[in-house]
Amino acid sequence: MGTKPVISPQTASFRVAGRTIQENLDRAMAEGRIVVDEDGRYRLAPNPGTSLLTSDTPTLIKYGPSPPPCQFLNDFLFKAAYGGAQVPHGCRSCYKILVWPADLRGLMALKRIFEPLPCSTKVRNEALDARTPNTYLGVVYADGLEMARQLHRDLRTAIDTEPTLGTAIRMEIRRGCTNYEQSCGPSDRYSFDPALEAIEQELAALYRAPPPPLHPKAKRDAAALLRLIQIAFQIGDETYKDFNGGKGLRFDPVAYDVDSPEDDGAGRKA
Repeated sequence: MGTKPVISPQTASFRVAGRTIQENLDRAMAEGRIVVDEDGRYRLAPNPGTSLLTSDTPTLIKYGPSPPPCQFLNDFLFKAAYGGAQVPHGCRSCYKILVWPADLRGLMALKRIFEPLPCSTKVRNEALDARTPNTYLGVVYADGLEMARQLHRDLRTAIDTEPTLGTAIRMEIRRGCTNYEQSCGPSDRYSFDPALEAIEQELAALYRAPPPPLHPKAKRDAAALLRLIQIAFQIGDETYKDFNGGKGLRFDPVAYDVDSPEDDGAGRKA
């Protein structure tokens, strides 16, 4: 472990909900949520995570030309430096369009609709995530509310005319990450101290991003699709057969009649 980064007095002493940024960072280090790298920069503590084939929220992601550094903004700034009490200045213009397809067939149709969009998108299954009541979810990220509104209008037209989706599919525009609103209240009431912009620039220079994923994107996507098929099967969504050559994952073992004396034990009548 390297020497703890030296933060300017202005940044170190900036208070968020009664605690200074330095106090928040020291607390995050003490709890093992962040560490100091060999070169003296903060980084997120290693997370063993889950296998690509056992994820509870398998996700297919498409990045836009300039994807935001969400791990820095949410996991480091919001959760560590700001103690979960201040939405980062860098997230102030982040909006997203959420779409809830009914099944895996609709989710993959939504993915096709998302492909040409000039922004980051994702589709996922959240049925095994205890933090949400959702099953299938598609998300499009927008830079600003006006962009989100225009994307919503365009997507609404495309979804309404897609046979596997249609006018019954629910859509919403929301702001930023869900955990921000859970911790900081309604997103239409967020406030941003102008000093945060310089603070976040300084902290970005003292932060090391996690290494890139071990596996190439094609392999990650293939594993995510396999897991999507598995979970669809588990929850009774038969449209998973669209994506595995029509092969059913269920089989019906022989069941024995508990009251029949004529059963010879091999499932046949004696």
